[in-house]
Amino acid sequence: MSTTNMNMMMRSTWRSFFKSLDKAESDDIAKLKQLKSEAEVNKKRLVDLQEATNHPLSQSFLNPLAGPPTDAVSDEDEDKDSQNEAETPRIRRNPGNEPATQSHNANDEPGVWLDKPKYMQDWL
Repeated sequence: MSTTNMNMMMRSTWRSFFKSLDKAESDDIAKLKQLKSEAEVNKKRLVDLQEATNHPLSQSFLNPLAGPPTDAVSDEDEDKDSQNEAETPRIRRNPGNEPATQSHNANDEPGVWLDKPKYMQDWL
């Protein structure tokens, strides 16, 4: 083989090698940009989640570890207590042999508060 042909083959090999390196580098740069943008989104989401967990309404109502709700202003609690006392009816015992009054309101009586549906099977 002549030197010229050998030089041309080497140049061709080097060109393809450098093209593959350039392609790999550009792919890596694109991937790095994508990861940076995802990292920014994830950081913002993390901050939002941390703020949400610190928010007082994020405490679960049924969480046994959550204590009673606390208010910074105790005067409001005292006002609420006095309002509740004023609205709470006093229950008096039946003195002597007087018969207790019975309420015949359907909502006051215990038991089933709805009728059996028309097409409901008996075993249900």
